[in-house]
Amino acid sequence: MKSKNSEFYNVKITKGIDGFNLKARIKNYFYLSTRQISLLSLLLAFEMVVVLISKFTLGFWIIGGAYTIELAFFPIIFIALIFNWFYTSIIAVISVWFRTLLGSEPIGLISLTIADLSFLIVFCCLFYTFKKMFNLLLSNNQILKYSFWIFISGVIASVVSSLISLVCNYLFIFNLYNMPPTQWILWLGVLITNIKYLLNIAVCCYLFKVLSKILKSFNISA
Repeated sequence: MKSKNSEFYNVKITKGIDGFNLKARIKNYFYLSTRQISLLSLLLAFEMVVVLISKFTLGFWIIGGAYTIELAFFPIIFIALIFNWFYTSIIAVISVWFRTLLGSEPIGLISLTIADLSFLIVFCCLFYTFKKMFNLLLSNNQILKYSFWIFISGVIASVVSSLISLVCNYLFIFNLYNMPPTQWILWLGVLITNIKYLLNIAVCCYLFKVLSKILKSFNISA
């Protein structure tokens, strides 16, 4: 009888601990310190400025009558490296739909939202895995190593995102434009999407040392 009671209480305590750990993990996932909120706000403002510059420079070049290449995604990658997917995706969606104020049409923004969010899902999962596997720490002697795995994660995420965009373009995006989804225009989209993300990843890796200094000034770890 005693052993049964002790077993019952052990199970109850274990469940209580598991529940507490789950709550702690959820709280830790969504919690932002004052410094993190300040940095997130700063990066959001930076992203808006980059979008403006990119929109009115590279945004005028329409490729294949449907695609543009904007160098405005690298601040989002910065945010993904510092914060979690939830906050990064919120900023990414704000960034995408901010373009409506600049004259972008909704159909293209739907496509861009799908591409960006799919990229972020794959990128965050991969980089988090690599970070744990190789015990990556943001320090001066690991910046090259850190940048390497950012690049690898970004390349894979770019390919996956471009293929998801290909499927979406074929299934409904071009139908919304009343355009026939011809094979060449679909694969051109894959090429343009990969070029866009690879350019932004390259900029991110190039500026990563600057980001590490900003994080140190805010006393925040990535």
